[in-house]
Amino acid sequence: MEFEWQPRLGLGTLGQAGHGRSTLAAALSRRHGYVDCFEHTDGVRDLIVGGARVDAVILVVAADEGVRAQTREQVRVARRVGVACVVVFLNKCDLVEDGDMLGLAEAEVRELLSAHGFPGAEIPVVRGSALRALEEDPEAVEEIDELARRLDTYVPDRVREADRPFLLAIEGVFDRPGDAGPVVTGRILRGTVRSGDEIEIVGGRASAGRVICAGVEIFGRPVVEGEAGHGVGVLLRGVGPEGPEVARGQVLAAPGTATAYRAFEAEVYLRSEEEGGFGAPVAEGRKARFFFRSAEFTGTIGLPEGVREAAPGAHSRMRVTLERPVAMEVGLRFVILEGGRPVGVGVVAGVAGVGGVSGGSVSGGSA
Repeated sequence: MEFEWQPRLGLGTLGQAGHGRSTLAAALSRRHGYVDCFEHTDGVRDLIVGGARVDAVILVVAADEGVRAQTREQVRVARRVGVACVVVFLNKCDLVEDGDMLGLAEAEVRELLSAHGFPGAEIPVVRGSALRALEEDPEAVEEIDELARRLDTYVPDRVREADRPFLLAIEGVFDRPGDAGPVVTGRILRGTVRSGDEIEIVGGRASAGRVICAGVEIFGRPVVEGEAGHGVGVLLRGVGPEGPEVARGQVLAAPGTATAYRAFEAEVYLRSEEEGGFGAPVAEGRKARFFFRSAEFTGTIGLPEGVREAAPGAHSRMRVTLERPVAMEVGLRFVILEGGRPVGVGVVAGVAGVGGVSGGSVSGGSA
């Protein structure tokens, strides 16, 4: 059966080495224009480093081997970095003759997903053979078609960035003569803003301050509205001396939709010396510079209980305490800088009261 499946989503494949992740990507792309956001062979690193937004992942598990260590770690990280949707492809089913064994393999995958907060009981699990599909076996090809149908029906359409709550990363602040108020510049990350809108300045302090948008400009010309993707200037009324202060590194947001935190948990990849990163392990308590959206912030690195160092060229879990609050949410990416050069990348996996951050240590997590 031929049909056209549009790659309207950011998709990626995860799975234990040797379970057929690359073979599945090749089989799916041959028929359905599949686009994998990931560029490397290490799924965990892909989730952390990848700049593309990942709406869903296809978890590839070989039916003859079942869940393995890499599978468990990838599912854990996927949940923590904000992947909301998973579809499972149970691969190499042609190598398993016993139907009961296939059922056990599927049950094991569902149990793993449920243990990490995914709806394991309802997630689609498609059985098949990616290799046989590449060889044009009709039955195997139909299995790939079924996977594409499940992706189309189970994974929700991406919400347009312009339809989400307003958020702008402040890159510059310029004073206007008289009582006009300052103009802040930056790129609108999501949503829209118009003159007269009430907005919040978030970051740099524990609580947000509300101001009024008195005008929007693009390239110095007034416009009715700015929307996601636009670089704009926003004229603010209600800023200091009685109102909130405004500075680079803060954000403008729709009221009640953004919160600033000092402490957060993260999944981090530290670059090796060969990659231009660290030449030695990073110790507990080390200070570093963290670049979020448009500005750098100093923070102290914490590691999980019992871990004293984080190795370069590898994935680590960290708890970072910043010197001042930054507007953030689970899934926000950042860069670790040293001497002005990028030495690591990370994804926020939890903030105060969310994602397991409580007290002064990193939660151990489960398999």
